[in-house]
Amino acid sequence: MSTLFEDLAGLASAAVDSVYGETFTLLPMTAAGDVNDLVAADQVRASLPFIGNFLDAYARVDSGAARTQGVKAERPGHASNRPQLSFDRAALPYAVRRGDRVLRAKDGVTYHLAEPRSPDLVRVIVDLNRT
Repeated sequence: MSTLFEDLAGLASAAVDSVYGETFTLLPMTAAGDVNDLVAADQVRASLPFIGNFLDAYARVDSGAARTQGVKAERPGHASNRPQLSFDRAALPYAVRRGDRVLRAKDGVTYHLAEPRSPDLVRVIVDLNRT
């Protein structure tokens, strides 16, 4: 039995996907043998379409103004040029792994999943590298 919080988080996630969602196809990959081998299609996990939210690459995070007159110190923040993908955990029957690929239906670009993480109970956020 789920809690009220889990139910509300699921409803919020569905609302986000209905407004910002677009179609992706997960292409599961696995190392053919040795860790250093090239990756190949995973025969255990099937390729599946799902709805996710594409977050375009950003340049500066939490940095404030780049230049400020006066005594206030500059806070440069950190830089990133990788886009992200956010999707509902229930959208796929298995967990995504580093090295899997996703095909974005909107523009046909394929991305490698770099760093999957789950900051909450419902959503999964993945940093993407363009292939």
